[in-house]
Amino acid sequence: MESREKNCPSHSDRGWAWMVLVGACVNSFILASVGSSFSVLFTEIVSILEAKKSMIVLIASLQFGVSLVLGPVFSRLAAEYGYRLVVMTGGMLATGGMCLSYGAAELRILIGAYGLLTGMGTGMINTPSKVINGLYFNKKLSLATGLASTSGAVGALVGPLLCVKLIELYTWHGALIILAGMYLQTVAASALFRPIPKAAKEELCKRRGGYRSLMMPITDMIKLGVHCLNNVAMGFSAFIMVTFWVLYGMSQGLSFTRAAQMMSVISVSGAVGAFLVAATGDRPWFPRHVVFVLATLATAIVAFVFLIAPDAPPA
Repeated sequence: MESREKNCPSHSDRGWAWMVLVGACVNSFILASVGSSFSVLFTEIVSILEAKKSMIVLIASLQFGVSLVLGPVFSRLAAEYGYRLVVMTGGMLATGGMCLSYGAAELRILIGAYGLLTGMGTGMINTPSKVINGLYFNKKLSLATGLASTSGAVGALVGPLLCVKLIELYTWHGALIILAGMYLQTVAASALFRPIPKAAKEELCKRRGGYRSLMMPITDMIKLGVHCLNNVAMGFSAFIMVTFWVLYGMSQGLSFTRAAQMMSVISVSGAVGAFLVAATGDRPWFPRHVVFVLATLATAIVAFVFLIAPDAPPA
């Protein structure tokens, strides 16, 4: 901890760093709220379009897949050309993709606009908005990361309920336009991502080793590999839940609104957990590895419980 304080760049953990965190939290909230809304939109699209569910689910598969797979590319672009420019461009791409989806009458248009174009936009928002916290925070990096995660959890809590109300008022086509407007707010939030001072950038580069090679020590490569495998497994399970949760709830006899509320309730525990980690993650006594393992085991146990959950009795 003392070495971190000694090597801390002069711009870190103070001043404009907190405004950058505000922008990152806004982007995290918007991405999570609109992303979690797809489970609600999925039920509407299934009931309207005459297509297989396996084809309709490609919309979300491409959006999340393109966003995450191209994350390293967008991070590199942000480092070269500026975080503000990349995130603003992503916000406009995501907004454009949702607006094009408004008039879509065919599934292939939704796959291209909502899936590919919006996926590229959200990827340009997501990864740089997370990475930039590492440029502006050092001693309080865990706090900044935790607060951004908490904002995402709150967004996932609000998203399904908001989408249900929007569909009731404006149909799912109108809801897409409102959600496009939410993506557009990331352009304003990213205006807070001003570049760090040149001297501070050089100091930060020196502190991190001053190299840009992809090579790293073997132990770090092993840790990265394990982390990537964990993210693959968690992402797979989370994608299934986000996509089919509302549809599953309705198959169990719940109303459209109640099924969306069920999904929001899950996000409450996520928001509480993220807030607790944000409040304690920077403490030297906080057992990060133990908490991570226990949380992963708890998630796995809950997922297995669904295998023995009884089906709803026929009406």
